[in-house]
Amino acid sequence: MSRTKAVVVACVTLVGLALTYEAGAILLAESDEGGIPPASAVPALPQGVTITTDGMGCGSGGCWRELTLSGPPGQSPADLAASAAPAGQTCTGRSWITARRVCSNVTVTGDEVRLNVYYDRPLGL
Repeated sequence: MSRTKAVVVACVTLVGLALTYEAGAILLAESDEGGIPPASAVPALPQGVTITTDGMGCGSGGCWRELTLSGPPGQSPADLAASAAPAGQTCTGRSWITARRVCSNVTVTGDEVRLNVYYDRPLGL
């Protein structure tokens, strides 16, 4: 076998293995519907904002880490939500290894402010 042919075969083999690995990572991420991000994936909170409860919620699209937040005395729920997540929904870059990204958003229901942290699966199934 010529040297050029050997290099081409090696390159094609490496690309094939990489694509197979990534396809496996995507399938694993899609099948992990009940997975929730670890506490270390919770975005940094502004000074004075504390987590009062840390739980888990699930729905038809998967599960998420559900944190109830409290702010400094006198801060309205809307102001607390805006300070905890100024951009609304945010997501990290997609991991090549796990094929998913961690996203978070804030919801306000009455006086309660919740920060939801969840995995965004690559195919969104």
